[in-house]
Amino acid sequence: MIDIIKNIDLELLLWIKSIDFSIVWDYFFYMISTLGNKGFLWIGISFLLAVSPKYRKTGFAVIIALAIVTLLGEFGLKPIIGRERPFVEYGFLDMAMVHASGYSLPSGHTSSSFAAAAVLADKFGKHKMMIWMAAVLMGFSRIYFFVHYPSDVFAGAILGLFVGFFITRCTDKNRNAVS
Repeated sequence: MIDIIKNIDLELLLWIKSIDFSIVWDYFFYMISTLGNKGFLWIGISFLLAVSPKYRKTGFAVIIALAIVTLLGEFGLKPIIGRERPFVEYGFLDMAMVHASGYSLPSGHTSSSFAAAAVLADKFGKHKMMIWMAAVLMGFSRIYFFVHYPSDVFAGAILGLFVGFFITRCTDKNRNAVS
């Protein structure tokens, strides 16, 4: 089964590499990927929310989701699984503009994006399409630059969704208990 996933991952990476994206896409995805470095985008949004009395609980919920997903992914799953990144395993895949270190599975950019998106989409329903699109673009940007396999991004999305929905559920229970 693992060999099948590895083959699918490699085929998808090679297919993406074969597409003649313009330099505009390179810079677009570079910007998206860079916003995810160290959770910058989501931490920034959560702090902005946390300073507003109206959205403080949501801001803290995003911070908690980011902390949990980081602990589980970066300090739990990545060292245990120990999967090398595509540009390390397949030296012929040029990672272009983005540099990454450490292990690959799950994608930290993706898991943090989906955890934050789950919390934010729950609170800001009328903007949920834009929120989810940001998370999807973050994940794709990591594949685009060959720093993650598609299955790393998929696993990161699942981890992020699980944590985000868990935090949302916990904060909803607390809201209902207070009401």
